[in-house]
Amino acid sequence: MNILHITKVKNWNGEVQQLFLLVVEQKRMGLDVCVLCSFGSEIHKKLSETGINTRTYCKNEKTAIKLAGIINQIKKECLIRVIHLHSSSLLLASIIYSKFYDNKTPIILAKKSMIRGSSIFSQLKYNHTSIKKIICVSEAVQATLTDLMWEKNIHKISVLYDGINTDLCTKTSPMDIRQQHNLIKSDFIVGNIANHTSAKDLEIFVKTANYIVNTLGLSDVKFFQIGGETKYSKIIHDLAEQYDLANNLFFMGFQNNASDLLPQFDAMLMTSKREGLPLTIYEAFLYKIPVVSTKAGGIPEAIEHDKTGFLSDIGDFKSLGDNIVRIKKDVLMRKLIVNNAEFLLNMKFTQSVMERKTHDVYLECLNDSSKIVKK
Repeated sequence: MNILHITKVKNWNGEVQQLFLLVVEQKRMGLDVCVLCSFGSEIHKKLSETGINTRTYCKNEKTAIKLAGIINQIKKECLIRVIHLHSSSLLLASIIYSKFYDNKTPIILAKKSMIRGSSIFSQLKYNHTSIKKIICVSEAVQATLTDLMWEKNIHKISVLYDGINTDLCTKTSPMDIRQQHNLIKSDFIVGNIANHTSAKDLEIFVKTANYIVNTLGLSDVKFFQIGGETKYSKIIHDLAEQYDLANNLFFMGFQNNASDLLPQFDAMLMTSKREGLPLTIYEAFLYKIPVVSTKAGGIPEAIEHDKTGFLSDIGDFKSLGDNIVRIKKDVLMRKLIVNNAEFLLNMKFTQSVMERKTHDVYLECLNDSSKIVKK
């Protein structure tokens, strides 16, 4: 089966990481895969090391009309049977491709983020006949998408959780956080891995640190935030300075293979106000790092409070802080939580489970397409 994956994302994030893991697994399974991405993007660089068939488009080729032409060229050269979109912004290009070049090749959209807004234009794109299936990363994402879909197309939506390949995950990092920051063995490290975007609500991360360090007086708790900086970063840095957290809160910026630092955390803190279902949670499960998080988006589908992690309402930094303190003080509870989380990971969120279910979606779409052709 020949599959074309397409993404427009340039930087490295959870969405691109999942695409990378998926195509590597599909290649290992013997499928012929091709990836179309932006020239010089992070996934372009990463794929160049794998031998996977990778095609690129330049800045002046990213319009929907030009991308449709590129898709058609790749389809002919590589005998593509399924087109798998990994960015909603590609919907228009795929619709143009279907309209003017080929309306038989099934197009599948992977939807990772929550829908915001429901314009008529969005409804037309998501409900277009060329889109045969929309696979959502969580039930929460599916729920927001359902409002956009026409009744006759509801059947096209399904939930397919992301997964991680434990064989590709390493448990070492060349960076030693404790040594680099002169921490002692008893210091308790709370980590966060997220780029500085509004959805991640990192102001709450800073407020949680302030609550634990300055209000509760626990100066042995050290907070580390790892992620690419944006225009939003100044707000976060200014807040940390306002709370005088220089000795307890450290911004490490973007780090390659950031998940390799997870084993050095004593707990992971997620403060998002909008999420599909972040891959970082599964990675924390793998490394047996307890997760304290808000109830944003699909997160409660992986974290059950007091069983596989700890949940707080969005924006409730005191509850988040209290849950961090519980983990710090109750070693037995921590062991129970991480063991439960690891079991859930192996049952539900592995790369092999995801690849198998993705393959089933491909076969379903191909079967439906062949029925249409026969008619």
